[in-house]
Amino acid sequence: MNNEKLKKGINEICNFLEYNPGIMDLEKAFEGRNSYQRIFIRKRGGKKKGKRVIHVPPPKLKNVQSVIHRRVLEMVEWPASVHGFVKNRSHLTAALKHSRSIPPPVALLLIDFKDAFSNVGVKKVERALDKRLQPNLLCPLSPGAIKLLAKLITYRGRLPQGAPSSPTIFNLVALDLDEVLSVYAEERGYTYTRYVDNIAVSSPKPIPKNERAEIIGLCRQFGFQVVSEKARYQEAKWGVLEMTKVLLQPYGGQKWYASYGLGLSNRKFVDKVRAMVHRAQKDPSISLASIWGKIDYVRLVDPYKLSSRLSKPMRQLRSIQSNLERRK
Repeated sequence: MNNEKLKKGINEICNFLEYNPGIMDLEKAFEGRNSYQRIFIRKRGGKKKGKRVIHVPPPKLKNVQSVIHRRVLEMVEWPASVHGFVKNRSHLTAALKHSRSIPPPVALLLIDFKDAFSNVGVKKVERALDKRLQPNLLCPLSPGAIKLLAKLITYRGRLPQGAPSSPTIFNLVALDLDEVLSVYAEERGYTYTRYVDNIAVSSPKPIPKNERAEIIGLCRQFGFQVVSEKARYQEAKWGVLEMTKVLLQPYGGQKWYASYGLGLSNRKFVDKVRAMVHRAQKDPSISLASIWGKIDYVRLVDPYKLSSRLSKPMRQLRSIQSNLERRK
């Protein structure tokens, strides 16, 4: 791309992003698109799980990517099936969509994509930007500006894990799959959600093996890698249904009813909260805000546990806070 085309494309992107710092900042961001810092984070599950590679963009580029993330997020009307990195949605809202479906679910198919971000190439990003953004623009971006925009949010031709724009752009790329799987699920009376790279399909009856294979096949057809270990099928007769680290069960953790709620999948979570409160009574370095954050999570997921197992720790926590305030 020659300098004249580059400046024209950057000018278009500035207008599209309503980016106040202007053209010079965007030019510097473009110059730094190949200067990512690579860091390694150990995957959950210990040494056997290996390490995850995170590519951190330089500050100027990161700022621009944050603006791109916000602009795309507000421009696109995200379907009800998408729950990751969308305002007022989360892994809990995804689980609730399944738990509150009528009739209630008795079967659940979970699919995780392998290396989700790094398997999204720059061409897919360009097509998604063109298809999903252009219809909403008064002044559509030129093909050159679309290519330039895609280069700003990819690294070595791939979507980098570590860039603030990557989750939103991944959502944009996955919308074609969302549309197909939503129709597939609706035709069969199933419920479909996607939380970033986690697909969930629930059903009020067992999901036939051939349909499970068809769903996995559709994911692969749209270019997403699925390995057998990343696909898990559950039926309620085998135990409680579980997704995105929560249980689909009645509110209060009582017997099974037609009205499902959520529950904590990690039975030791409440024990850890109780232990933290106990330690906080003797150790002032423990963050009380962190403990309250965990209690708020329990309140969202399984409020029955507040009265059954956390009422005394909450009183102790308030007492600790009162003592600290009096000392001030």
